[in-house]
Amino acid sequence: MADVDVRAVYMRNWSTLDESGSMVPGSGGAEGCEWQKEWADVQKVCRQLGNMPVELVNLSREYWIDVFEPALSLWADGVTPNPDVACNRHIKFGALLDRIHTPWLATGHYARIRRSSDMRRAALLRAADASKDQSYYLSSVREDALVRSVFPLGDYLKSDVRALARKHALPTAENSESMGLCFVGERGGRRGFARFLDGYVEGSPGNIIVPGGRVIGQHTGLHAYTVGQRARVSGLGERYFVARKDRARNEITVVPGSTHPMLECTSLTSHAFSWISRDVALACLCTWTRPYMR
Repeated sequence: MADVDVRAVYMRNWSTLDESGSMVPGSGGAEGCEWQKEWADVQKVCRQLGNMPVELVNLSREYWIDVFEPALSLWADGVTPNPDVACNRHIKFGALLDRIHTPWLATGHYARIRRSSDMRRAALLRAADASKDQSYYLSSVREDALVRSVFPLGDYLKSDVRALARKHALPTAENSESMGLCFVGERGGRRGFARFLDGYVEGSPGNIIVPGGRVIGQHTGLHAYTVGQRARVSGLGERYFVARKDRARNEITVVPGSTHPMLECTSLTSHAFSWISRDVALACLCTWTRPYMR
């Protein structure tokens, strides 16, 4: 393989000024998006790898316009979007690729790519580590961007990657995994996320009911709930889960237990398809992936 010039890029997608009006650590924005710590870790790793060149690319404006604002519109309508999918399409494999002007972009996603012999076509495949597979989050990335992308971790188990990081004494080898959205981080779990959304989406209080219509509690807005998530209702001895959101009546139906029949389905309706390949049969067999429940 020919020698390749490698440089690192840290992508900053969220401006603390957008959220709190302050860049002071400990303010609302700095607490949620820990970009300063991440940027410091990136620089440490690059020094460990022989002073690899690294730059910070600020794409917070593009993220706000192409990812966050459209997501807010969906949340306001009571729909649960997935900003990570939009971020990969529009930002990481869109605006970033346009900004860095390099033939290849390597990321740490757990997924694989199969390219055609002429390097013009690409197919997205699941990762070898099924428990960490991220192909769903890359499912809307354009084919021309995938052709230029490299996923070195796709053939490895997460445990193997962690072992390699320890072997090479990388400063981030023991870092915990991040499961939060970049603009919320890990603060406060789902309740913290709901409080964050309350600052952008005006919720309308309504009833929380059980099948049959009995009211057992109140919600602050449909935007803070996702079908399938646990519903925290005070005074209940067992766990209840969100089974339905009724936008017309502004009601949330919850059911006891995670295996209740109302949480199951035999069909689904989808829209806004994003085909990676240009050759799509009019009739095809599809599989459905349930996104990670935050």
